[in-house]
Amino acid sequence: MRFSARFRATWLRSCAVGAVIVAACAAAAVARAEPGVSDNTIVIGRSAGLTGSLAERMKPATQAIEAYFGAVNAAGGIHGRRLRLINVDDGNDPARAAENTRRLVDEERVFVMFANSGTPQTVAAMKVLAERGVPLVGTTSGADSVQAFNPLLFHYKASYGQELRRIAEHLKTINITRVALVYSPDPTGEEGRALAMQGHRVGRPRCRPPVSAPVSAPGVRKPPATSRWRAHPSTRTAAPPATDPETDHSLELRPYQ
Repeated sequence: MRFSARFRATWLRSCAVGAVIVAACAAAAVARAEPGVSDNTIVIGRSAGLTGSLAERMKPATQAIEAYFGAVNAAGGIHGRRLRLINVDDGNDPARAAENTRRLVDEERVFVMFANSGTPQTVAAMKVLAERGVPLVGTTSGADSVQAFNPLLFHYKASYGQELRRIAEHLKTINITRVALVYSPDPTGEEGRALAMQGHRVGRPRCRPPVSAPVSAPGVRKPPATSRWRAHPSTRTAAPPATDPETDHSLELRPYQ
């Protein structure tokens, strides 16, 4: 999978912002005794999908984190203390994410967790961190279920709901009123679908229930078991919409069958 230069730049900036927050927290901690903070080192833990479906996204994130921490260390660290990152792979497995978090906190004695990946993995990690009172600064997940208030979780990105609302607002400004929605048939995908539908319900809602594709039979090539949306053939026309874009900004989803 390849990402555009603009996406990579945005992603790198987000990770750098998170690294700045971690460095600021570390600066505040050096004045008092804290786990993971010694006379010459501040230990920071990370559990992320370094292999598996998220690996391609995590590669530039890891590069950004290492680059910023390297710059901080080259400049003398935080009050003379170098930042040490322990980066552990969870393979996008929530159980591994929870075990990684437990080991990093209990055995490696990290000061803070940073830049975890994945919604279910973040939820699993936060259960361990809540029991131990250790914060997590940043996660790739923008799920509203993850972004609900938690005094130990600090975000550096918008929620999926905020992003989808902005997307819907932008689509209206360029007079796009029919869109396609593709999502995975799992809790995270269902939450994303619900948020997308909420973002699309602007003006007069005209959304219809999704249609699920059947599971492929052995030896038969069929679409995956996921609900699919795309513009209905009757909507594919170069003619402008019949409604007045100044008064009707609703977005229309029609099931593809």
